[in-house]
Amino acid sequence: NLLNFARRTKPERNAMDLNELVENVLDLRAYQMRLDNVRVETDLAPGLPRTLGVYHQIQQVLLNIINNAHQAMLEVRGERILTVATAVEDSRILVRIADTGPGITPSTLERVFEPFFTTKPAGKGTGLGLSLSQGLVKDHGGRIRVESLLGKGTTFTVELPILEVPEEPEVQEGHRRAGLA
Repeated sequence: NLLNFARRTKPERNAMDLNELVENVLDLRAYQMRLDNVRVETDLAPGLPRTLGVYHQIQQVLLNIINNAHQAMLEVRGERILTVATAVEDSRILVRIADTGPGITPSTLERVFEPFFTTKPAGKGTGLGLSLSQGLVKDHGGRIRVESLLGKGTTFTVELPILEVPEEPEVQEGHRRAGLA
């Protein structure tokens, strides 16, 4: 993010399959979650439309939320379940990430997207993850919502607009032979 800011160039948006992106992020975290006895459940909507976006930015958003959920669940005894679901609602793609962690107090919930706000001990978090994630999602025309119940867990919902993915132009056979393709 700092490099992108310094370059002042807008990263190129390409077609993204959010189900595939979710699976890739979960693959990145699978080993550590298995070690920590976190069961991962997915409910990925079949036929989810693709949308335009910057893959690595949305990957970073999901990775950040999943990492936070994972860390929160380490604080609780009992079953640790991370549930990731995708859906389409009102021309938006939703990615819901729910955990069975301790939940977030109402006063903390109001501040989770503030830059440099963290509940983690010194050296364990900068308080920038959710703030940057919110900014990236807003840059994509979306939003992040959070709901939490103390003792029950937390659910983050990332909403992204469905942006029409331009079709690849078909190259006519005659142009291919003439070297114009």
